[in-house]
Amino acid sequence: YLFARGMLDGDIYLDSFSEEKLRDPRVHALMAKMTLGPVNGWRGLGTGRLTIRKASGETKSFDALGGSRDPQLEDYRRNVNMTDAEIAKKFDRACAYMRVADAQRDNARAVWGNLRDVKDIGDAVRTLATFGNPKPLA
Repeated sequence: YLFARGMLDGDIYLDSFSEEKLRDPRVHALMAKMTLGPVNGWRGLGTGRLTIRKASGETKSFDALGGSRDPQLEDYRRNVNMTDAEIAKKFDRACAYMRVADAQRDNARAVWGNLRDVKDIGDAVRTLATFGNPKPLA
């Protein structure tokens, strides 16, 4: 499902698991065309690889996350931090998906982005107490 959904949408996100997308006939048709199998000699080192083989016989391979088959390079990439812009984009996307008001999002970003200026950590925690209107635990 994840391979097919990713090919249709370009990425996988929280909304990939909505009822509508799970029942999407296009994703089921694409899944029906997929076969999965082991790669001879692969010991699980390096990234995963997806190979697409068209009915014409043409093939194209993709390594996960644009990765390398070199395990040492992958170890390095795992330790590289996201940029501030990437973190902000990811946070904004999650807030939009959860329908967090812009003012609440911006307040949380301002407080948590400047923890050195926070006199009482309780103030920072309170910015998240009602973040995104959480539902009470049952």
